[in-house]
Amino acid sequence: MHHPHDHGYKDLFSHPELLRELLLSCVPEPWVRDMDFSRACKIDKSFITASQKRLPSVFPILLYNGDDRWTAPENLADLIDQRISLDFIPRFRYFKIAENEFSREKLLSLKNLIGALFLVETTDQEALVPLVTQIVDILRQEQPEVVKAFVSWLHSFFADPVPDWVADVSQLTEVPTMLATTVKKWKEELLQQGLQEGLQQGRNEGRTEGRYEGIRVTARNLKKKGMPLAEIAEVTGLSIEEIEKL
Repeated sequence: MHHPHDHGYKDLFSHPELLRELLLSCVPEPWVRDMDFSRACKIDKSFITASQKRLPSVFPILLYNGDDRWTAPENLADLIDQRISLDFIPRFRYFKIAENEFSREKLLSLKNLIGALFLVETTDQEALVPLVTQIVDILRQEQPEVVKAFVSWLHSFFADPVPDWVADVSQLTEVPTMLATTVKKWKEELLQQGLQEGLQQGRNEGRTEGRYEGIRVTARNLKKKGMPLAEIAEVTGLSIEEIEKL
């Protein structure tokens, strides 16, 4: 049975640049850096050549984007009843890339579309909002056709309803000058949400103390949502040291 996202993945990884990023980011094999990705091309489900006497090398990759931990055997021989000699049991090992085994810090440090792709698939929608700016920065460094495929994948991944920020990303990749305005809007939405909760608590504690406590509650809420400390300090006026203690 085909997963509804299979088509989007097939389109994404038909681009040599994205395949290059996947291998360089996730496969610690020395031969990867020697590959000439400029000569990469798509091959259909079957491949037959009469010009070679030996079969071409195939590097099998399993890309897993599920929530649970991947526990299946990584070698076909481990799935076969071994009552006969091991010499006659086929061995086929794949290279596992499990998205949920990467930390958020690791994915952000990649600074490429593979990191962005894995982030989207392994992060809650609400927690993605503070990361959108970094995702857009990554998109600006990519080839236009790869960006188009990634944005198309975003729409198919979220289906209905598609988060507002996905539409914003689509526009931002075409009109870079909109970035500052859109990011400001996201910050204001988060800040307003935090202020409403904080001010409600502050009314019960007096104007002066309530205002300060309201700001602290706002900062605490933004911190929980994953916004960088420096940005929280900018919108609340608190020091980074104060925010770290919340």
